[in-house]
Amino acid sequence: MMKGFIIIALFFVAPAMHAQGNAPLDLSGVWTTQSSDGFTARAALTACVVEGKIYVMGGYNGVDFLNTLEVYDPTTDAWNTPTTTGTFTPRRGASSCYINGKIYVMGGYNQTGTLNILEAFDPVKKEWSTPVTTGTFTPRWRTSASEVDGKIYVIGGYNLTSGAVNTLEVFDPVKNEWSTPVTTGSLMARTDHASVVIGGKIYVVGGDGDNGFVPMQIFDPSTKTWSTPTTTGNFTLRKGLAALVFGDKIYTMGGFAGTLFLNTLEVFDPVSNVWSTPSTTGTFSKRAGIGAGLVGSKIYCMGGNDPNGYTKANEAYTPTLSGVPIDHSLKEISAFPNPTSGIITIKEIPNNSSLSIENILGQKVISIPHLVESNLSLDLSHFPSGIYFMKIKNGSSSLSHKIILQ
Repeated sequence: MMKGFIIIALFFVAPAMHAQGNAPLDLSGVWTTQSSDGFTARAALTACVVEGKIYVMGGYNGVDFLNTLEVYDPTTDAWNTPTTTGTFTPRRGASSCYINGKIYVMGGYNQTGTLNILEAFDPVKKEWSTPVTTGTFTPRWRTSASEVDGKIYVIGGYNLTSGAVNTLEVFDPVKNEWSTPVTTGSLMARTDHASVVIGGKIYVVGGDGDNGFVPMQIFDPSTKTWSTPTTTGNFTLRKGLAALVFGDKIYTMGGFAGTLFLNTLEVFDPVSNVWSTPSTTGTFSKRAGIGAGLVGSKIYCMGGNDPNGYTKANEAYTPTLSGVPIDHSLKEISAFPNPTSGIITIKEIPNNSSLSIENILGQKVISIPHLVESNLSLDLSHFPSGIYFMKIKNGSSSLSHKIILQ
């Protein structure tokens, strides 16, 4: 019987990262150059992390709209081009999300105009498919997409009829259904922005509208409410940026402002609403329209436009706090239901984590040394009723949580 959604109590050790009052964070980091051998120079691409590898799809190289799929493995610092079946429509400016074992790619633009296409890629079968959907997805490109509680929120974008739009549409991959939520407040029309999820809320960062650049907004899917936070510190208004969550902070990279390509890196703390600019070493190339992915404790940025055209640059950023590398936080992990009659679902597991479940005698009944999914379900129904302990480790961080099996 489902008992609802619970947030795991954490017992983990990691460097403290919260700002004091409204002071900027004492952040720093190192940029390094990674392999570009086997990567196609392009911009307006989309990227997803699957099992510790970054899948880069689509884009534009200045001549052609691309249906190129290339995969980067940070462990070996190598690119490969998988042989696939099915069809991926050539396009630029699409957005993507990985959920339930598939990468969903939505919208975009090509020689036929603005697209409302949704296609799915299965990384195991290496197969593209086109789900039959119900509901409406508005044709648009230069959107962002974020996943919350098993649903994909596609935000803003641009179409040839309306220009920048404030459209929010939600895709349910279980039902293959599009819906348009009725919201309190509204998204400012914007395009070429980024969005990320922290604490179940979607933070929409950067981009521009018909009247210029627009500020950060937050959408709460539980209340269907838009809000605009009051922030301090400096955020460079720009479009074509990338954004990722590392630990409990939002990292924003690159972009385009006016006539300038940027190598800007700025970090937002959603607890204090403070923007900070880390002190960095190494080189991050000035560019916009890049793809990005977080694997382990590094943020990877690949491709984009630069002052000379379309680039195949691949650079990685390792965040530190007072010179100490920062471990990926486990605090977003959730598990439900608890108590459980057998099936327990675990969500938001960082890449390269290990998991074990022990009985009350300390004996391991389940051991997974390397998790390859950020969300998984475990069947405990064949074990005796009683108390068990789930343990997850990622780098120097770990958690332990009691599970009651009925």
